Amino acid sequence: MFLPLYSAAVVLNTEAFADIYTMNLIRTPFRYTYRNVIVLIAAACLLILLLTMVSPAMYRLLALTPLLTIRARMYWQVFTYQFVHGSFWHLFSNMLGLLIFGTAVERKIGSREFLLFYLLTAALCGIAACT
Repeated sequence: MFLPLYSAAVVLNTEAFADIYTMNLIRTPFRYTYRNVIVLIAAACLLILLLTMVSPAMYRLLALTPLLTIRARMYWQVFTYQFVHGSFWHLFSNMLGLLIFGTAVERKIGSREFLLFYLLTAALCGIAACT
């Protein structure tokens, strides 16, 4: 009976070590800074909205169209679509949500990690939409 308990303890310690090692390997955080990246994201979205209102052709180039992304090789759309909005109210509602939820997340994890999180999740969602 002593041997199975000892084996379980070794397995648990090995798993704990593996978890700590994996987290240190994967999570190499940036030095914490809080620079209010949300304002930069909102400004970029507003600038793109004004640009697409002036030139509707820019909307077609920047918005995510999976067929064009794959067949016409417009791969930048996977990244640029996150800044494109259809109207002022669409932009306003998204930026309100970003202000409410994004501010808390940015304060918790820092500006650099929040920006990386924001851009990476949006790009991965764009890639998933194209598959």
